[in-house]
Amino acid sequence: MLCTALGLLLWTLSNGQRLGWNSAEILATGSGALVTAVVFVVWELHSPRALLAVRIFTNPGLPPVAWWRSVTAQDVRDDLVPL
Repeated sequence: MLCTALGLLLWTLSNGQRLGWNSAEILATGSGALVTAVVFVVWELHSPRALLAVRIFTNPGLPPVAWWRSVTAQDVRDDLVPL
């Protein structure tokens, strides 16, 4: 489900400019991506062996940087690289 949601989202974002953001294909695939992502989150909340611990994102002590790093799979060592 996660791969389907991400695939639909990427297809939508890649073709939105070319087909027009209000075209039927873009609206359908964008809606499909959203629905599939919601179904994935609900599935993960009720699964005993979840792929992604979705409940961790409800922790108010979780800093936004940690949330972003978990979504983008960034390595913690990025903080040590000087700009």
